[in-house]
Amino acid sequence: MFLSSCCVTLTVDMCGVMSETIENQIRQKLWSYANEKVSLDEFRAWFVPLSWNIEDSREPQAIQLAHQIDGILAEASSADWTEADIYEELSRPFLVSAFAQNVFGDPSPFPIPQSSAINVCVAA
Repeated sequence: MFLSSCCVTLTVDMCGVMSETIENQIRQKLWSYANEKVSLDEFRAWFVPLSWNIEDSREPQAIQLAHQIDGILAEASSADWTEADIYEELSRPFLVSAFAQNVFGDPSPFPIPQSSAINVCVAA
């Protein structure tokens, strides 16, 4: 069973436990790396095993995102990029989506929902 919201798709497993999409998990970990909450080594240690069988997830957005990250990490390895070069590439907006701030002003790893409202001007 799938439950959708504007921010995240949750799945309910057989035990009734809700879990986030793999794409959102990847984006949250990228956000953590981009905001220096985890190191590059910590990100790689988490990401590489996940990416090995990403196609099994059947989540097209997660697969595409994982392939983009794999490409960056592979190019960085073969081209002897510095850690700053890798940081710059992995912190790009197409990988790390915009995030809100919580009430304490700390960045929150939850995407900002986009409004579909239309501006209407009414002449008085």
